[in-house]
Amino acid sequence: MNTKRHTILLCCLLITGLAQGQTFEEYTEFPEPAGFSYYVLGTGLPDGRLILWNGDTVFVQHGPGIDSFHPVASGYLGDPAFIALSPNGHDVILGQGFGDNLYSFDVNAPADYTPASVITTIPHYGATFLSETLLLIDAGNAGFTGSELVMLDLSATKGVAIHTVVSKDESYEQAQEKGIIVEKPLFGWSAKLAYDEGNGLVYAMDSGQREIRIFSLADILNAFNTSTPLDWATDGVLMGAVGDYFSGGVAGIRPDSTLIIDGSEGYLQPGGIQLVDPNLANPALAVILATLDPAGTQGFHAAIYNKYTDRITAIVDGVPFGETGEVAQLPISSPLACMVLVLMLAYVGYRRTA
Repeated sequence: MNTKRHTILLCCLLITGLAQGQTFEEYTEFPEPAGFSYYVLGTGLPDGRLILWNGDTVFVQHGPGIDSFHPVASGYLGDPAFIALSPNGHDVILGQGFGDNLYSFDVNAPADYTPASVITTIPHYGATFLSETLLLIDAGNAGFTGSELVMLDLSATKGVAIHTVVSKDESYEQAQEKGIIVEKPLFGWSAKLAYDEGNGLVYAMDSGQREIRIFSLADILNAFNTSTPLDWATDGVLMGAVGDYFSGGVAGIRPDSTLIIDGSEGYLQPGGIQLVDPNLANPALAVILATLDPAGTQGFHAAIYNKYTDRITAIVDGVPFGETGEVAQLPISSPLACMVLVLMLAYVGYRRTA
């Protein structure tokens, strides 16, 4: 047996094991929620970095897969509800949550908050861009009896009239209007929204009933352009069965159309991150492929999906975990890895002289 060759192979395997780690590992430099905020929200940027918002400060990851984040702007106060990235890859809308402000932010020209950062005020929870000028929002309705999907048009001019469903802020430009798109059931609860650009579909959730419905982009745009709201139950296709999925809604869509659904089964009930095949040919037969639980506690999960790296960041009861590839692993040049290498090579030398 070639002792030197096999020992070096063992050394390489050991270092490789150190570098690869587990499927998920805890972040050490992840920002904490600010002030009275409960969450840190984020999304992926086209260069693979994460952008995060903690209810005051906006952070950008130092590099893809690096457990290090630097602040780029501050003063965006709130209990974050959503962070939506425009298709142009740099304009961002931050949903304040409690307080109802929507902030505009440009990743390419980051700046601290000013009153001009507020583009409108509307009760909200989730949102997704359908185009560079159309933002679909899961919003609280005017009667405080539930939620509805509304459209915010960010274009400079409006070609059609739409129904206003909430009061406008005095500083809000008349050109930017909100129109109801989908009426949810009475006392329906808000959740995340997700747009599957490849298939032209929108996923919306009623968290109270824990049901996900699928709407076609064409139907939503027609509802917007004609001021004719869609019906939640008759126009939306039910995916799976009521109660199948966690309460948070669809946090991301992988390239193979797999859905990433976070949350829990209810208050103080088991939670996790579900990976779901929506079975677009027959959504009633959608399949839960796996349930992720990085902490092993079945706690409430919030997922941040980076579609540019196809990686998931999971925040479990406030503790952040990164999927392998989203948290920097121990490189071979690190002190510990070098020490292992030196010790193993010294052992090789000892065996040769023994």
